[in-house]
Amino acid sequence: MNMKNAAYHLVKIASILLTVYLIVVCLFFGLIYYCSRMDMDVPTIGPFMIYSINPDANSMLPKLVPGDLIIISKTSAAKLKPNDIITYTAFESETIITHRITSVTQGPTGYEFRTKGDFNTSEDSFVTPENRIIGKYVMVLPKLATFVEFTTTRPYIIVALVLLILLIQFLLGFAEKKLKPGGDDKPPNKAPIVADSQAKLEQQQTLTEQQQDIEQQQFKGAGQQVFEQQQTLAQLRAQEQQQVWEQQWALEQQQRALAQQQTIAQQQAWEQQQQALEQQRVWEQQQLQQAWAQQQAPAQQQVMEQQRAWEQQQQLQQALAQQQSLAQQQALAQQRAWEQQKQAQQALAQQQALEQQQAFAQQQALAQIEARHRAQQFMTDNTRQVQGFFKESGSNENWSASNEQNKN
Repeated sequence: MNMKNAAYHLVKIASILLTVYLIVVCLFFGLIYYCSRMDMDVPTIGPFMIYSINPDANSMLPKLVPGDLIIISKTSAAKLKPNDIITYTAFESETIITHRITSVTQGPTGYEFRTKGDFNTSEDSFVTPENRIIGKYVMVLPKLATFVEFTTTRPYIIVALVLLILLIQFLLGFAEKKLKPGGDDKPPNKAPIVADSQAKLEQQQTLTEQQQDIEQQQFKGAGQQVFEQQQTLAQLRAQEQQQVWEQQWALEQQQRALAQQQTIAQQQAWEQQQQALEQQRVWEQQQLQQAWAQQQAPAQQQVMEQQRAWEQQQQLQQALAQQQSLAQQQALAQQRAWEQQKQAQQALAQQQALEQQQAFAQQQALAQIEARHRAQQFMTDNTRQVQGFFKESGSNENWSASNEQNKN
């Protein structure tokens, strides 16, 4: 009887779990189908989003393996801090990337994040602004993305899986009915019998019911204990898994710290090597400069002598130029004096010519006056002669007419 009750409860629990599993599977694949129909890159369920790791992405090993399905949540950029894992879109290729934050800075347009893959040796070459953040990593479902991709590309597998779950559910329901306490018990015989036998049967039935009640109570106590033990075991397993995750995380941190120390050591060695090379280069340059200076010393002395000779020649040329300038100034002064003398001579000649012209004009005027005077004298003499001629002829009228003509 106890085995039958235990089997009944186990079948009932399995039926409930299978029902819940069927509902979850239907919702999950329904969500995937809806997102594929709506062309959504990242399926969203309330504040959470589901994203699959690219099969070619190895940058987050061993934390995230290609084919894993991760759940991310929408988070404010102000709440993100270094060492958080975020999902974002790359600035250059618009690819969705999941990396760990290494540093957070305040930029002109908001928060800016520097990221790096755990498996990568260097940070990403670009800075991610807060408007490209999709969400923060919450948990991972290992290899579930591979299963989802396999089943979504083959719809008949989903149908077969659902049918199989329904078949198992039906069988569990049938088994639950068979194993239900009192399901197969026959009703007591109520035919008329002797009073003693009836009394004994009633007592036996009462004892049987009491025994069943005691067994059910014991079974309930045992089931409660089993449930509590299962819960304790699940808690222990969760604690062990948490410890394993913490140890794995500590190991990852140690590996990352070791990698950083190695990188720093390599950087320091490279810097020391560069400093040694720089010192060697400086020493070689100094040696070359000294050798060049020793080789160039005679040439420099010759150049200095040539410089002195050139300076002396320049001084002589300057003195000669000054003498030539002085001679030119003297020549110009003589030229100006000669020009002034020539101008004075020309002015004197012009004055003399003007005086001569004036004297000539005066002489001509005097000659004209004298000629006029002589003409008047000639006319006077001629008039007198004519008058004397006419007087001698005795004609006063002819003399008067001749006198008028002479006046004219």
